[in-house]
Amino acid sequence: MPPALLTAAGVALRAGLLAAGDAAAARGARAVREALRRRIIETALPARGPAPTTLGDAAPPGPSTARSTS
Repeated sequence: MPPALLTAAGVALRAGLLAAGDAAAARGARAVREALRRRIIETALPARGPAPTTLGDAAPPGPSTARSTS
């Protein structure tokens, strides 16, 4: 097999593998974005009943729990 043909075949194989890797990465990133979007929506919009009225851990610290920096 001539060296030029072997080099061309190697370049074509590399391009094909890179394209397949890029496509797989794009599918994975899309799946992660969809999962995160779904989790954010499920967290923001409760499926049953009214939204909770207490903030729990999300509440900023009040005056009695604020730490002193002095």
